[in-house]
Amino acid sequence: ISAVKVLETWVQQIMNQVADVYSGILSQADMANFTAQRPFYERTLLRLMPAMTAATFAFLFWANLLIVAGTDRRIDLRNWRTPDIVVALFILAGACTLVSNSMIQTLGINLLIVVSISYFFQGFSIVAYYLNEHQWSRVLRWAIYLLILSQFYIIILTAALGLFDTWFYFRKRIQRKGEEI
Repeated sequence: ISAVKVLETWVQQIMNQVADVYSGILSQADMANFTAQRPFYERTLLRLMPAMTAATFAFLFWANLLIVAGTDRRIDLRNWRTPDIVVALFILAGACTLVSNSMIQTLGINLLIVVSISYFFQGFSIVAYYLNEHQWSRVLRWAIYLLILSQFYIIILTAALGLFDTWFYFRKRIQRKGEEI
């Protein structure tokens, strides 16, 4: 049995569970639409599985790093930056998504997601730097962090902030006068 076959079976089982839940809450027309679109959803999940797996590991790693940084003051994640060379990967991934070959497109989309996660972490670091630099209360900081993590569009804006930091170095513009990063 190949790994792809195992993943296909697993995705089908998950989609069966989703269909069971949806059958109880969706109208017949919406359920018919879901049933018609289900093969597309399954293909998309399989195409994005590498990026979703990498994203899961990246977020787990980041969460563990945040926990360690909370106990070890030598680790300062507010100044974390993605290496500048990663912008070339971002551009390459974006170019791959425009190619008509589906395998190259899939590679590009997966790479774009993984690189964007790195820029999300950089953007999140900028937000944390700003909130710390301007001495926002811990409660407000956590509220903003939860808002960022719970809203998809804010996640994208945070990743864009991280990407543009490659050129504009926002922390230098945020810092108080007379201090160095």
